[in-house]
Amino acid sequence: MAKRLLAALTTVVLMALQSAPVGARAQEDLPRFTAPVVDAANVVPDDVERQVGAALEDYRRRSGNQVAVALVRTIGDRSLEDYSIDLAREWGVGTRGDDNGVLLLIVVEDRHVRIEVGRGVEGDLTDLESGRIIRERLIPLLRAGDFGGAVRQGTDAIRSALGDDAVGDLPPLPEGGQGEDSPGLGNVLFPLLLFGLAGLSMFGRSRRRWGGAVPIFWGGGLGGGGAGRGAKSSGRFISPSMPP
Repeated sequence: MAKRLLAALTTVVLMALQSAPVGARAQEDLPRFTAPVVDAANVVPDDVERQVGAALEDYRRRSGNQVAVALVRTIGDRSLEDYSIDLAREWGVGTRGDDNGVLLLIVVEDRHVRIEVGRGVEGDLTDLESGRIIRERLIPLLRAGDFGGAVRQGTDAIRSALGDDAVGDLPPLPEGGQGEDSPGLGNVLFPLLLFGLAGLSMFGRSRRRWGGAVPIFWGGGLGGGGAGRGAKSSGRFISPSMPP
């Protein structure tokens, strides 16, 4: 009897040891929040990182909305959406109850970029607007290898969409960007694609939560975690310095 009990306990312990590292690895590969701009890939110039971080912190104080930026080397075999939602949950982007957080995620080696938007601000920063920012502001600069410029212009465009008058006029679109009046095929197909993705996402929406229990420190101030998730958009870029 004792041997059977010992064998059963051993089996339980082994199963626990086998399953635990999966969740642990999922958390370990997420960068730790240290500032509004977290450059875990080490591709953004220090002065740009400081300037954008200060601008985002100032915007948070004035508006209550929180914008965070993460640059990572790779997300491995995890999906871009799952990774970005896990990161937003871990960081607690946004104020609890208001769901007013925005996460800009750039994955350097995988050449992916994504904007996650809390439900509290998705009325201003919609899927269509997020997609426009990615297409017009982020992807042209990321393709050119200008990660600092992409972070600066991307966050400025996000703040502008959220109604921040302090941004002023955005610079002209980078070469390769499409304006609102450009009649490219992508402008026609993109909304249709978004509607299709929105329909598919409804089936899994119930499990995709940012998790509001995790606090986040913004320059010494404590913010809550946004409870839900709203608009989102993602894209892929290929830098000429990187083989496809």
